[in-house]
Amino acid sequence: MTLAFIAAVALLGAFMKAVSLLCSGQRPRNFLFFIFSPLPSVNSLRRVDVASPRDVRRTLFRCGWTIAAFLFAHWVYWQLVRRLSLSGEWLSYLGAPLVWLMGEAGGPTVRAFYLLTGKRVPLPHDRVVVARTLAEFWGRRWNLWFSDWFRQVILHRQRRAPLRALVVVFLISGVMHEFVLNFSLWLTTGHAPFGSMMLYFGLQAAGILVKRNFIRRRGTANACFAWLVVVGPAPLIVNEALLRTLQLWR
Repeated sequence: MTLAFIAAVALLGAFMKAVSLLCSGQRPRNFLFFIFSPLPSVNSLRRVDVASPRDVRRTLFRCGWTIAAFLFAHWVYWQLVRRLSLSGEWLSYLGAPLVWLMGEAGGPTVRAFYLLTGKRVPLPHDRVVVARTLAEFWGRRWNLWFSDWFRQVILHRQRRAPLRALVVVFLISGVMHEFVLNFSLWLTTGHAPFGSMMLYFGLQAAGILVKRNFIRRRGTANACFAWLVVVGPAPLIVNEALLRTLQLWR
């Protein structure tokens, strides 16, 4: 399942790069770097900096503690699952933090590899845990590589129809996750909960609309609502496909 997931992500990344190049209308100056980078949007190239010795030290340190944290959380997960005989939705909620840690560890690892080229690529996540609204979580904190692509390909082209753009972004997010996770699971096992990713991202779009139109409070109330919407339906996205990918399926 993990190999099928990696192959699906590679295919999706190639498709996203092609769409980004078509939408930009011009070939970027550092074309080859973009083609072989993990960035799906040419707009993300503005986040790429020249690497310094300090970047190397900080990246290696971050790789060390995030990978250690992921492995430790993985061990704790299996200890709890086996000792408490957990299954079903418990696996999803218990596995959700490992999805975050996977990104926290994977980002610096990718950056460390590309430091060999003298470039410092951006991390996919930016202090996810400090997000205080759903819009902040999805637009400024979680997976900035994909956020840049959505801004370039959809949001900037639909500025006069922000509601439609919002729905389209989460619709496409659902389709992408159906492909890399549920479709990969189906190829591997012959079964998959098709539609679960679409429903999860549909709930995220609905949550943003609810916040904008009905929740006027700031601070703690916003944060609680945001994390309720993100984590509450976790079984829809941290399902068998994602759990198998992270070697967490029982």
